[in-house]
Amino acid sequence: MMRALICACEERAMAKWLAACAGIVLIACGERVYAKQDAAGAKASGAARQTETDEYTRYELLSPDSASFRIRYEVTATTAGAEYYFNPIRKGSTASEEAVYDAMTGAKLQFEIVSGEEARKDPLMADEDAGTNYIKVHLARPVPKEGQGRLLILKTYKDAKSYYRDGDGIAFSRSLSIKRNSVVLPAGYELVGCNVASQVLSEPDGRIAISFKLGGAIRRRNRERAGFRARAPGSRYRLFSAAAGDACLQSVPRLHGVAARCR
Repeated sequence: MMRALICACEERAMAKWLAACAGIVLIACGERVYAKQDAAGAKASGAARQTETDEYTRYELLSPDSASFRIRYEVTATTAGAEYYFNPIRKGSTASEEAVYDAMTGAKLQFEIVSGEEARKDPLMADEDAGTNYIKVHLARPVPKEGQGRLLILKTYKDAKSYYRDGDGIAFSRSLSIKRNSVVLPAGYELVGCNVASQVLSEPDGRIAISFKLGGAIRRRNRERAGFRARAPGSRYRLFSAAAGDACLQSVPRLHGVAARCR
């Protein structure tokens, strides 16, 4: 009798232990399911976005009467798994002569111009501006994990609000979101004013190039305006624009091919 009672107690204890173990397993499985659901939800909500790094833009100013400038944009796509890269076309600018190259091989890449609505269908572009058009580049290969894909994007913009005649000279004034930039003046023009610290160089063909780096935490939606004024060689130079940031640019002789600057 006593042995039967002991066995019954042991069976009840074993049943409770098994029930407790089953509960722990169910809880653990539930936590895994919720974790997977959370991860899937984060992915579906578009947590991942198109990313890039090491950007550089070169603006070559064409004939002043054309209000046009050639853009050479170098960028590294860094979003793991991305098969496309979207380059925005600035509102107010008319784009033409587009071409895209894979920097590693030099191969020409396929691309098409798409609307913002079309671009937003890509999960990496879900929160981008629907009113902006984009150059949709077909990458030569998906971006590897912790890897990158370097691109060269060429295009010509016509934008009379950014590039125009200013008296007997020319002006280029544009809000920029890329830190590293350069502006190449048309042949026969020299720099007489700028609102950002710049390095002034001579191109092999004699044109003047102004290289500069914008400071601060520049972002796509937080642009900084850079302004330059140039004119054909002459003996006197006038102030570019007080609003653009120059304190004074007096009538002085040329210094190494450009006007001397003072504050």
